[in-house]
Amino acid sequence: LGLTCTHRGSMAEAVQALVESLIRLEEIDKNLFRGSQLWTPDGARGVFGGQIIAQSLFAAARTRTESEKAMAPHSLHCYFLLPGSSESPALYTVRRVRDGRSFATRLVTTTQRGRPIFSSMVSFHSTREPTTLEHADAMPDAPDPDTLPNASERLASVLADPRLPEHLRPLVEHMGAQQTPIDFRYCDPVDVFSPEAMLPTRRTWFRAAQPLPGADSGDLAGPEPGCDGAVLHQCVIAYASDQPLLATALLPHRITPMNTGMMASLDHSLWWHAPARADEWLLFQTSAPRLVSGRALCFGHVWRRDGVLVASTAQEGLIRTKLLRRVAGPASARGDRAADDDRASRL
Repeated sequence: LGLTCTHRGSMAEAVQALVESLIRLEEIDKNLFRGSQLWTPDGARGVFGGQIIAQSLFAAARTRTESEKAMAPHSLHCYFLLPGSSESPALYTVRRVRDGRSFATRLVTTTQRGRPIFSSMVSFHSTREPTTLEHADAMPDAPDPDTLPNASERLASVLADPRLPEHLRPLVEHMGAQQTPIDFRYCDPVDVFSPEAMLPTRRTWFRAAQPLPGADSGDLAGPEPGCDGAVLHQCVIAYASDQPLLATALLPHRITPMNTGMMASLDHSLWWHAPARADEWLLFQTSAPRLVSGRALCFGHVWRRDGVLVASTAQEGLIRTKLLRRVAGPASARGDRAADDDRASRL
């Protein structure tokens, strides 16, 4: 349903909380930053991984020298080591691995209560590098995002479905009272009550649910690459990229995230190819060529609405299923109610 990344309050407040968690990253010493306003999704074991990715990227960008401000992030590779807690701030220690004329590299270690929970390597490349050769995959066909239901409309459809067990209705209504900072529109919808086996590929439009700081709305390329405003948009794209990937691996198996016991990112990589605004529609095509031993390998590509390929991503994640029931339906009311409540929290 695209409701994993929700916050209490209005949609504008949800977006503002995301932006402030980045731009208000506190520098408490040289190369040391403190991130707060961490958020744990309902039913999750720890804070949302996309937020940790985004904060670590922003911390790395804050350590660029004046001569490196013309460099923009071009790749990020990270590992999730332990679940994060929203009850403690995250400390980001940045190591300056390389300061070159064309490239700069930063190693970011994220800790909470003295334990490392996340590690990332971020590389920056000069935006003045000339382009002599270029090609890119074409954007796939997709329906207009404005014709697709948003999260509130998808939730209303679930609430109106007679297959929804009555004891789950209060939980679903509770989810509907929350807002997401990212507006996801799914081109390939899945019936959460009776999913059909599908190829492990999916198309999803997304954008920040409210305008972000930066260039004038409608400028698809966004702020000048390398500036703080452009990095903010890259951070929001990184934040959003952590959500749709793993669910793609479930499509061939007739199960949805609400039927799984656990889903968690293990590692995540992201490459930026061109600038983009995160508050303009972006098409995210995901695929999952392999799922074995509980580990799913997923890939994704992100296009601007004008057809420019702006980013690519890869992720391996852990999926542990509860095979007591493959499909939620009338029989679910006769099952373990606690297990149903846990699944509903991940709708």
